[in-house]
Amino acid sequence: MQHIAQQLRSVRRTGRLLLVVRRLAQLVAVLLPLAILLGLLDYALRMPGPMRLAIGLAVLSLAGVWLFTRLNRALRFWPSLAELALRAERLYPQLAGSLASAVEFSLSPQGYAEPSSTATMAKTAVEEMNEKTKDVDVKRMVKLKPTVQACLLAMLAALVLVAIVAAAPQASATAAQRWLAPMGDAQWPKVNEVQSLTPDDAVFAADGKVRLRAQVTRGWTEGMRMTVQYRVLDEAGEGDWQSVRVAEQKNDLASAPDARIYEAMLDVPPQVARSLMAGQRSSATLEVRYSAGDDTTDVQSLTLAARPEIASVV
Repeated sequence: MQHIAQQLRSVRRTGRLLLVVRRLAQLVAVLLPLAILLGLLDYALRMPGPMRLAIGLAVLSLAGVWLFTRLNRALRFWPSLAELALRAERLYPQLAGSLASAVEFSLSPQGYAEPSSTATMAKTAVEEMNEKTKDVDVKRMVKLKPTVQACLLAMLAALVLVAIVAAAPQASATAAQRWLAPMGDAQWPKVNEVQSLTPDDAVFAADGKVRLRAQVTRGWTEGMRMTVQYRVLDEAGEGDWQSVRVAEQKNDLASAPDARIYEAMLDVPPQVARSLMAGQRSSATLEVRYSAGDDTTDVQSLTLAARPEIASVV
């Protein structure tokens, strides 16, 4: 029975190794496609850092729990030889009902030494099983297919990831940076681009309308609207931001007939207009920024002033 016992020990070692490899391959086969999916979602949605941090922690937590439970169970796989013999009996019907007991008798002969009738019975069972198992290979109990399938899936996922990285290395690097350091500064390239058409040195009359214009120079889509954010600074340099959404206007630029133009007409806050018109302030600063799609312009500082009076007519 020693050859059967050796085979059963080999089955036990190989089974545990295959279980561990299968669990690791399953984890890789899930995490790599998930990483690709998260990268694509972040590219499409431009997720903020806190959201990416929360999702990343959730994924790591779930992966850790799965790995701890499944891998720990695989590492603890170490059935007794008698238990493996019972499984072998299901594979070889001619050994059913006798292999497990014969293995037990051969491994622990001292337990069946008394009385003599028991010892004789145990010896006879072992000898009969030796004859039956001469051409038996219980290593067939080991099933490679599940582990091979898991490894192939992991390899396929890895090949897909490598192909994506090779095809778009810069985008892949940006995605990795944004997920590995979710609160960092890595940003996706802008899909849209917004440009102000209002000159930086523009001065607007305090008692009139403020005409603000901007254009979408890249990534315009049908129905796109623009948000104009503005505030008038007080003498302490403070002010509350306000916003207005505007739709596309008719393009009257002869130099750029295909430009997508947006325009907003703002009223000067009454208290600011009164202080300027009364001469209490010589000017006021109007800060403006434009947003459309995923792009926002830098803050532009414009000037509000009292309309100059006509002193005399020559």
